[in-house]
Amino acid sequence: MRTSALDGPHAAGLELDAAVSLQLGRIADGMKAQADWNRLLSSRLRTVPIQPIVTQGAAGGAIGAVTMGNAEIWGPKTGYFWAISRITAYGLLAPDTVWFYRGQPTTLGQNAVNSLTLNSPEWHSTRSFILQPGDFVTVAGTVTATFLSVNFDAIVGTLDLLADFLL
Repeated sequence: MRTSALDGPHAAGLELDAAVSLQLGRIADGMKAQADWNRLLSSRLRTVPIQPIVTQGAAGGAIGAVTMGNAEIWGPKTGYFWAISRITAYGLLAPDTVWFYRGQPTTLGQNAVNSLTLNSPEWHSTRSFILQPGDFVTVAGTVTATFLSVNFDAIVGTLDLLADFLL
């Protein structure tokens, strides 16, 4: 009767080695597939500056109550999403506060995202302020300054990538 190498005292060890090797190969394949997907996703997303929202007070006076929003400029086009990553306000004075909203401000502020002040003129996010087609940024507040510039940075991608981007 003939025996194989797998019939000897080391057979269990060889089988374990083969099973571990197979599992490590599967893990490596999965990691490679994930890395390939991350590269593809990264190649289809862009960070872009958005046209600033700028206003001035009349004849050098205070701006006062202000609401600035434009669905054509400060929102994504059909088929795209924006992930607002940074908003800054330049020109605010000590008593000034401006809020930024998803769409038009509501009476109860349900769509308010955050506010900017002289002491906190910058806001950062990664995935909490997502705009889809039809959504846009509106800035509103009461401003004693004579000049206000609100600037945005956004990650722009096609809607088919949004679910993966949010993971």
